Amino acid sequence: MKRRNLLKSVAGIAGITGVSGLSSATDCSDQSDWAASATYTGGDQVVYDGTLYEASWWTRGDEPGASQWGPWEEVGSCDGNNDGDSDEGRDGNPCADISQWDSGKTYTGGDRAVFDDSLWEASWWTQDDEPGASQWGPWKEIDSCESDSEPQPPEDDVDAVVDVNATEIEVGKQVTLDASNSTGDIDTYTWTVGDRELTGVETTTSFEEVGTYEVLLTVSGADGETDSASTTVTVEEGKDTPDWDEHPVMGYAGSGNVNNEKVTHDIRTFASVSNDGTVNPPWGLSSEPNSKVILSIGGWNNSDGFPQTAEDPASRERFASQCVEIMRENNIDGVDLDWEFPGDFGPDGLYSPPDDVQNFTKLVAECRRQFDEAAAEDDTEYLLTAALNGTIEMLEPLEHDELSEHLDYAKMMTYDYNSPVFVDNTNHNSPLYTNPNVPAGRDGSIHKSLTYMLDQGWDRSQVVMGLAFYGRVFQGVQSSDNNGLFQPASGSGTPMSFNEIDDLIGQGLTDHERYWDDEAKVPYLFDGDELISYDDEESIATKAEYARENGHPIMFWAAGHDPDEVLLDTVNDTLDMRNRYGN
Repeated sequence: MKRRNLLKSVAGIAGITGVSGLSSATDCSDQSDWAASATYTGGDQVVYDGTLYEASWWTRGDEPGASQWGPWEEVGSCDGNNDGDSDEGRDGNPCADISQWDSGKTYTGGDRAVFDDSLWEASWWTQDDEPGASQWGPWKEIDSCESDSEPQPPEDDVDAVVDVNATEIEVGKQVTLDASNSTGDIDTYTWTVGDRELTGVETTTSFEEVGTYEVLLTVSGADGETDSASTTVTVEEGKDTPDWDEHPVMGYAGSGNVNNEKVTHDIRTFASVSNDGTVNPPWGLSSEPNSKVILSIGGWNNSDGFPQTAEDPASRERFASQCVEIMRENNIDGVDLDWEFPGDFGPDGLYSPPDDVQNFTKLVAECRRQFDEAAAEDDTEYLLTAALNGTIEMLEPLEHDELSEHLDYAKMMTYDYNSPVFVDNTNHNSPLYTNPNVPAGRDGSIHKSLTYMLDQGWDRSQVVMGLAFYGRVFQGVQSSDNNGLFQPASGSGTPMSFNEIDDLIGQGLTDHERYWDDEAKVPYLFDGDELISYDDEESIATKAEYARENGHPIMFWAAGHDPDEVLLDTVNDTLDMRNRYGN
């Protein structure tokens, strides 16, 4: 084992042993001043009272130099004048003034002794432990006592680091192998992938069979030293992804206007429905030349009327008939049912009979029947979509076999998984994946929701990924542990648009620091009291790439939260969709 790797493997022991007795002139320019509130572990260095100190073990609030038995060891004076003992004696021999090791003597951290023509330093209290008897023992070899001894060979100065752009790929697809984060004076980079050998700092390869493959990188230095590192790549059968001319991108208007040149479907909000099935459309409904227009009926504040309409056959017929009439009169392309939510999941006071879920299916079926009849008469296509909550609890009661037969798209609201209005701990608004450390019962994620829908028999081309162009605000966060994430919080702030959050950061108007959860693939902001869970260009690009690779359409809520179209452009860039608006 290389000495460097050995040191890495014993880091846990080194953290409590400390280092002491260093005596060369000390450069403190890159070291921070000691802070009583900061936490330090073995090996951390700080400047205090003009002197450089190094922690021997975990410490917080212990003033350097306050006690000879404390966690801090003095390294040297920051002005270059060191009061410690020199590593070399009067005649150039580092052992000249050091006594021979005595088995009956007690040594403490920093004490030195000569044994077997070498200079040794104690890392902690010891008696009768022979220097060099064990690599795990209290003694550290400092130098040879021979003044003209040969210099010690340097540690290996090359370090191999493997990066791949994907650890799971499909048969026949390329993966990029990247060694650019390797360090040292490297002459050659050699990749071994199965029975193939490749070279170069960066290269690509592909696999023709399903399986798990080891990717081994070996780097060689100018003096012949080598190091290796490896990872694995899992190769799966290709997904049956749709062959779209354009990847569907659907935008809810919300409080803004959808740029029809940058979406395939413009979703106008919101019509309401009366108890008898009468539909009340918004003002200004019209077609657009560059995208399909869909009227969304309902929403969180407009779903009263859906349960009553759906439970009565005559009201269902009236509702579907009026939808057809609205589509024809306004020359639009479809209707979106945004009933929030079938079953006992809606706002307080929303009527919910026992057969709510079954009635929802009947309403969808009636709409499909009338839409298809009208489409045949008009020689066109009328789309029928529904907005569904992303939580598994709300998806499980639905009659997926029938709904998937009738709906063109299931637009998944894969956000608001953890609204501070309803949960007690900080968490992500719209995580792509589930962080394994989430509080119990709060493990919802985009990947989990979409996978559930596929498992119920939906085509991936029907299951729309929902993107949140806004953030949720947790206030009164009670702990800074884990940088505020998954900690108790006492309040909910007003939701913020991406535009508002971006302005705060860009104009330096906030003390919040950005953090990235690499498990969930989303960012958040935290200032010690308030945590903002949101999406930015990095997370939106990651999600859009997931949708591209897995064949899911995309929708977003809402255009009014991204007036500068920063996130929308990120979506289209990731999907290679800029060609639809000429850039």
